[in-house]
Amino acid sequence: MPRVDLEISVTERFVCLNLQAGNKCMVYDVVFHPDTYYLLQKNARFKKMIHDTALDAVERQFGVILDKVNVKTPKMTFKGWCFVYVLLSS
Repeated sequence: MPRVDLEISVTERFVCLNLQAGNKCMVYDVVFHPDTYYLLQKNARFKKMIHDTALDAVERQFGVILDKVNVKTPKMTFKGWCFVYVLLSS
């Protein structure tokens, strides 16, 4: 399999109230480059790799062990605006 470099960002975690169930849950946002979203729609193996990468990134950044069997993902693809950022080094 060819090497893939992914642009990824993990935001700070926050507590969210599930209004339907009435309980609290911890939310972790993981952001990928917009092209990644396009590619995962086309390839199931790539989608699984991105999903696993997101879970691993959260575990590494926050020192937690996630229950990978009972992970809940939102039905929405993303929230807010989709922007492409260019990072320049000086």
